[in-house]
Amino acid sequence: MVLNRLQPTDLLSLRATSLTLHNLIHDSSRSLCIGLSDRVSVSHGLSHIPISLPDLSAFFTVSRRYMSACAVASIIAERLARHLSTMDLRADKSALEAWRKKKMLSLEKKLGRSLMILQLYLMFMLDNMNDNERSLEPLDDEEYTSLHNIFLFDEQEFLEHNMSALTETDFMDVTAAVEVFKLTCKARSLPFRMKSPAHPFISVRQLLVLKGLGPFTELLAKDAGLAQQEAILRRLGRSIGQSRRSSTMAGSDLPCPSLHALAGYWHDRNAFFDLKRNNRARDKFVSQQDIWDKSARALMMPKLDKAPETQSAAAWIRKICTQGEKDLKESDVLIGTWDQADAR
Repeated sequence: MVLNRLQPTDLLSLRATSLTLHNLIHDSSRSLCIGLSDRVSVSHGLSHIPISLPDLSAFFTVSRRYMSACAVASIIAERLARHLSTMDLRADKSALEAWRKKKMLSLEKKLGRSLMILQLYLMFMLDNMNDNERSLEPLDDEEYTSLHNIFLFDEQEFLEHNMSALTETDFMDVTAAVEVFKLTCKARSLPFRMKSPAHPFISVRQLLVLKGLGPFTELLAKDAGLAQQEAILRRLGRSIGQSRRSSTMAGSDLPCPSLHALAGYWHDRNAFFDLKRNNRARDKFVSQQDIWDKSARALMMPKLDKAPETQSAAAWIRKICTQGEKDLKESDVLIGTWDQADAR
């Protein structure tokens, strides 16, 4: 009962205090993971998405990715709120700031949930690429890079079995959140799709696939200037080049790694980066991967018997800002130039 009330970091620290407690937590790992997963899922409105975790280390890694999704959502929502205004001419400066704060919290909540769903999808993408690389080993680099859509069916199957409860509204929310994320990266001078002369070491798209949303808490921070962003990208590029491992694997910053006996199946997988394939071919293959859109649309088509609707990022933001306020119309909300703001 006591263990079930502790946070993952506390469990990992407690495990390191004695062999008896280590064995107790190890023996209770499965039930503890179920309880922890339920708490995270329910608190973020994701109870309809099953999350199966083999051990506490895997849960710790996933929970860190959840926290990074929340952090990125908070950064983007705060940035958006600065550019929001209302057509209500009666609002003074303090009233406008209070209104922006309220809208920021609404945007943060909506973005957070959507980005968490995206995180789960990204984790599967990377694991799927790792698991299937060995079957593609006989292909030469040119053949390998030509198969950039080969995993779309696997990703659609993952969505169908693990996220089948997503509604059309959920689909629109996540799709719009991805677009808002892309535009925010663009506004912060972070190219999403392709490598640029300023960032030849790694593209933002590759970073998202290989590392998830975690690094973007640094890259999108308001005090991260262009020089600092370049330094962050260079550091991340080196870390990816030196240790090409699945980002779902537990990091080395766990308490007392020498006592880290809860290995879990993620730790035993052979990462596809261990194979002797040309790095340029592998990087190109990763950069060609579709993120969410094609797979999600393919899932929703049979459920809706029609093409799913889409919303522009600006329309989606206005919709969130008007929810819960009967007298406020979408046309009354001005967004400004948040997607074109100078990063400096």
